[in-house]
Parts: sequence; structure tokens; C-alpha cells
Amino acid sequence: MIVLNFHGIGDPKKAGRTLEPNEERVWVSIDIFEQILDGLGRLGDDVKLTFDDGNVSDVSVALPRLIERKLKASFFLISDRIDTPGAVSTNDVHTLLDAGMNIGVHGKSHCAWGSLDRHKLSEDIMVGKETLERFTGNSLTTAACPFGSYNRFVLGFLQKHGFTNVYTSDAAVTSSSSWLRARFSVHDTDTIDSIVSQVATARSFPRSLKDRARIMVKSFR
Repeated sequence: MIVLNFHGIGDPKKAGRTLEPNEERVWVSIDIFEQILDGLGRLGDDVKLTFDDGNVSDVSVALPRLIERKLKASFFLISDRIDTPGAVSTNDVHTLLDAGMNIGVHGKSHCAWGSLDRHKLSEDIMVGKETLERFTGNSLTTAACPFGSYNRFVLGFLQKHGFTNVYTSDAAVTSSSSWLRARFSVHDTDTIDSIVSQVATARSFPRSLKDRARIMVKSFR
């Protein structure tokens, strides 16, 4: 399974919020976004799409293009950003759900989970989860690690609290049966051709073996 992860779509200068350092690198132009959506078949039969951070472009730009192509996606939201400038609103969250999209947990405040102590980790994940559950009225059991940051304690905490799938940013092929799912983050310099090339390299036996070992080390450190 190939999982592609997006952040912002469109012009980051018009995002409506103060971007984090280097965040503009993960904002993709509308033209490239459409090109990638139209070329998903080149990546294989099992491709999933995710969106991190809850930028307003999730609804204003990405959603209509997904609907037009009959595509589904998972949106991992930062609970503290909802109803703030440049981010999705409470109504937008319901718009995503009404369109058949999935909502997942991306924390309360967008901090690297692997760097937090037990108290701060619990607060960021569980307050974020509980806030989103109040907005959606649903029990949320999927999460995406902010900045791709995780370790054995983070994963153990997520397992203990009933998360059924956890997404990372490990740029590797993953399995549909895996609890921990690697994703390819799409950057502003990417095209469908560059993504196809990345995926082809990741599918090679030496690279896939190396990726599995790398992810295992991260999971147990």
C-alpha cells in the first residue's frame, strides 16, 4: 500500500496563518495537486491519501477535487487550530464528514510527540482526541504523528489508548494490515513523475529491507 500525505494546497503566502519554519516546503500548487490525483493509477491499485494539520485548503481546495474524482481521504486535525485563521472551522469538519472523509488525531498543539514527557504526551494526544470527538460526535481511533516523530513510548501510549492505525512520515511502502503505516510526504518540488520514481525505489528489495529495519529501530528506541 502507498500512502501519500499532503499538508497545504495552493499558495502558502495566502494561507491565512503564520507558517511554521520551512512549512512552505510541504505546500503543493493546485496544478501539481491535480496532476498527482489524476496520476494515482501509476502508483498501483492500493493508494491512500491523507492530509495533516487541518489547513483551510483541505476544504476550499482539496475536497472539491477529491469529490470530483470520487476519491476518499483521511484528514488529521490539530484541535487547537480549529476555528482559527487559515485553519478549518467546526463547520468545515462536518463538511468533510458529510463528504465521506475520515477524521483523525494530529494532537492538540502540533508538537513532536517523540520529544514529550509522559504528562505532555498524554495531554497533547488525549485532549486533541477528546476535542475532535466533541466536534465530530464520533470515536476517533486513527492518528498521525506530528513531524513524523515517534518512539516506543509514543507507540505504546497510542496502542494502550485504542488507536487502530498510526501514520508516520517514513517514506516507505507499507501494508494494509499494518498498525503502523508509513507515508510519503508530498513536497513543493514534487510531481507525479518524481513520486512514481520515489515509490519505485522504495519497492525495490534492498530499499524495502532497509526501510523495515529503519522503522523497527525507531519503534524500539
